[in-house]
Amino acid sequence: MFKIGDEVTRISYNNDIIFIIVDFKDKFYQLKGKYVRIYVDAYEDDLKKSFEEEIDKDFENRIYCIKNIRGLKISPRFSCFRIFFLQ
Repeated sequence: MFKIGDEVTRISYNNDIIFIIVDFKDKFYQLKGKYVRIYVDAYEDDLKKSFEEEIDKDFENRIYCIKNIRGLKISPRFSCFRIFFLQ
């Protein structure tokens, strides 16, 4: 069981976006994107607790290429996911 404020991803979408739980009733959750402006809903069995270190490596590699093209100087404490969506 998750609670309001937990960070989760959706298994059915390959854990591509990190969400914050904003509301729930029974096993049906309302989610808000953490870095992307999006609101969705999902059943509990489609959710996975999120740990930002577990960002999909393929996605991370694609972002690495974009960073190299742009020549950005980025602090290593920021994840690629955060860099991509906050610029």
